[in-house]
Amino acid sequence: MRGKKNKFSFGIFQDGLTVKVAELVLIDGQIKILRLSKTELSAPLYPKVTNGMQDEFAALEDLKEEKEPNLEEIKEIHDLEDLEIPGTISEEDMGFDQETVVEAPEMVSDFHQEDIPSGLNDLQILMQTFPLEKGKIAINANDEQISYYQFDSAFATSKLDRKLKEELLSKEELKSKNYSMDYIINPNGTGLAFVHRGRFELLDAVQDINTVISREKYIFDHIDTNEIALMNLVRNCYDFPPEDFVTLLYIGVDYVVGIVMKDNSHVKTFPIIITETDPEKKRMAIYSKIILEQDISNTPITQHVILAGENVSDQDVDFFQKKGFYWDPPKRLELKGLDLVEGESDKLTVERIAQYAIPISLAWKVLDIKQPNFFPSNLLPTKIIESQKYFKIAWHGFLVLAAIFYFALSGTIRNLELHQEIVNIRSTISQTQTELRHVRRMVQQVKEVKTKIEILKNNMEKVKNIIGNKNQWYYIIKNFSASLYNNKITWINELNSQEDRFEIFGWTTHRRNIIDLAKLFPNSTIKQINSNFIEDIPLWDFEISFSYPDPEKVMLEKELKQQTRFLKSEEYKPVVISQPEVAKDDTTKIYNNIITIYFAGNIKEAHERFKDFIENYPEHTRVYNALYFVGECQYHLGFIDEAIISFEQVLEQEGSKSPDALMMLGNSYELLEDEQNATYYWDRLVKKYPLNNLSKLARYKLEQIQG
Repeated sequence: MRGKKNKFSFGIFQDGLTVKVAELVLIDGQIKILRLSKTELSAPLYPKVTNGMQDEFAALEDLKEEKEPNLEEIKEIHDLEDLEIPGTISEEDMGFDQETVVEAPEMVSDFHQEDIPSGLNDLQILMQTFPLEKGKIAINANDEQISYYQFDSAFATSKLDRKLKEELLSKEELKSKNYSMDYIINPNGTGLAFVHRGRFELLDAVQDINTVISREKYIFDHIDTNEIALMNLVRNCYDFPPEDFVTLLYIGVDYVVGIVMKDNSHVKTFPIIITETDPEKKRMAIYSKIILEQDISNTPITQHVILAGENVSDQDVDFFQKKGFYWDPPKRLELKGLDLVEGESDKLTVERIAQYAIPISLAWKVLDIKQPNFFPSNLLPTKIIESQKYFKIAWHGFLVLAAIFYFALSGTIRNLELHQEIVNIRSTISQTQTELRHVRRMVQQVKEVKTKIEILKNNMEKVKNIIGNKNQWYYIIKNFSASLYNNKITWINELNSQEDRFEIFGWTTHRRNIIDLAKLFPNSTIKQINSNFIEDIPLWDFEISFSYPDPEKVMLEKELKQQTRFLKSEEYKPVVISQPEVAKDDTTKIYNNIITIYFAGNIKEAHERFKDFIENYPEHTRVYNALYFVGECQYHLGFIDEAIISFEQVLEQEGSKSPDALMMLGNSYELLEDEQNATYYWDRLVKKYPLNNLSKLARYKLEQIQG
């Protein structure tokens, strides 16, 4: 029995003469891949006739006549429907029985070039195996008809739609309306606009086929560029560090492209033109293009490389992995969050899913409409969107409804506002009268203070020429001394003075002390913090840059405190409008409290609390860091075997703590006097993360052992 709440979606993707369809279904809140299928068109969907093409069309027509429907594929479809998944179509709905022979239907009635070979018949054979009228359809835009325009945050300040039209479209195009335009905006305000010019042939073809094979009208959800569809998958299925670059390499039939992203935002797209046919030379040509693009852009775009597309084989994956890119070895695209229909796992291999990445992305976006990781772009023509709405109203009707709603709502709100204003005015009058009594008493005292300040300023000008900046440096050294006294086990080993700034270099055993030092003087900048180990004791060296404190402020500070001391003793307190504090995640507060306990040296208590945090909040983003600190606690408490297990679990997740875990695994085996395993993990750290600061310490330990 078909469940009423089940929803279907269909992603249709054309790459050259290859057309792929992905059917997804939403069952009990879970999105599943139901079916993947494709066909090769014998000719373009709407071929253009030119002189000298008759012989070529005749040959294509002969091939089309020889082409018979794939009955084995249709039989597999019947077997698939026997799974009795709620919401799937039955054999009666499909219009097939066991003895049905699928014949290519005649060309659609409104296509008048009967003598020209067309791919419409081939597409129709594929389409009629899917219940397209049962769900919504999404298709891709022809990349050859797309023009792209990157804009900065200043361009996107206001009236972006109008500015993009003026920038990208001619007056003739605006008048003819033979285009579709949309854009995406990154968190930093930059963006990417794209314009499709001309006819959506794939959309027209599906609409033409609709009139032949179904009485129900197809519903179209959106049209996306290939680029947007691929970026949606990366944003929804992966969680890379925001500072890392990610390159999605798509190798299709005609569509071969590299898309560079950072922090889930589009950075650039570079097309790859391949003339080689030999697989090995083809791979080398793609690799050369990527390296060239990286050199030109001077950015590490090969930190993370994801492979997808029709022509990505296991040999291709092995080839790019052996090339040793910047960070992670290249991997084939994996779609996390999608389930497979039972009984289809053998057919829907990882390789096949990566080949159908774009149609799956198109269909996925239809069903997961609230997913924020999907770009809200849509190139579907406005006239189609309007024609599919169940309820439409003219523009003047909206004005009337808005006016009625406005007058009704404004009358109610105004009455409430007047009542509240009366209450506020009465309260303000009472408060003002109280303040006025205090203000009158304070005016004379304030005048006296101002007079003394003016006298003091004049005297300071005279003294300033005599003492120079001696008081300033006395103030700096005094504040540093007080701060070092309050922040134990922190020392400064170098202080450099420049014309407009001065810098300090120091060490500490508590990272939080660095923040306290940075707050001593204005315009401070923490330039670097590096972690080190001395006999397994963690130390951090740091560099902080400051602006010089105002000399006048230094000289006035003591006098002003004395002159204004009487203000603190008075009952007068100025009215301050309190601002509501921004609520923080309670779970994050718990984690931060445990971190404070750990760095305060209470290792045993921190160990128990980190374990409780992992058990009580297994889905929280800080669980990964908590697991690493459990290992550190176990290491310091002498539970070396347990610490090794914890660090191995951290290493398996391949996150930001991987270098630290490798270092601590080497230290743990060193305590167990297992020199072979210790050198293995330190060597692994040096090779995999050569630029990490911990690699320096690992190299030193390896040199000590190896001599």
